[in-house]
Amino acid sequence: TESDADYLEQLCLLVYLLHARDIPVSGKLVNPESLPGGDFFFRGPHNLPTGKLAEAFCKMPDLLFDAGKKFAARPETFGDASITVDVLPRIPITLIVWGDEDEFAGRVSILFDSTASEQMPFDALWAAANLTAQALIRGF
Repeated sequence: TESDADYLEQLCLLVYLLHARDIPVSGKLVNPESLPGGDFFFRGPHNLPTGKLAEAFCKMPDLLFDAGKKFAARPETFGDASITVDVLPRIPITLIVWGDEDEFAGRVSILFDSTASEQMPFDALWAAANLTAQALIRGF
């Protein structure tokens, strides 16, 4: 069903339209904390939703591929399962799942293109990552 965009969706779209630059993605994946200033922003209340994604996908990592199909995600070869979702033009988000093992709990990484902070400020990138996680978790 169609519905109006919620606050986070509106934030992402509006901020992207206001700030996006005509530069190509670099193809270099980075942790958000390694973006200039990201080590201060992406903590505490701005932690990325890796825990929620781990709960959803670490027991069965291949479910990530199934969830990603609804969003035309590209499969990647990192970890036990990984995909890249083009959230907006020039804003790809890569999710990597390492599944649970006997001695180790699984984990999830969320990576951005190294140019992401040139396209949108951190709060909009944080919102885009959260929206992506919510959609993938609902999608499987």
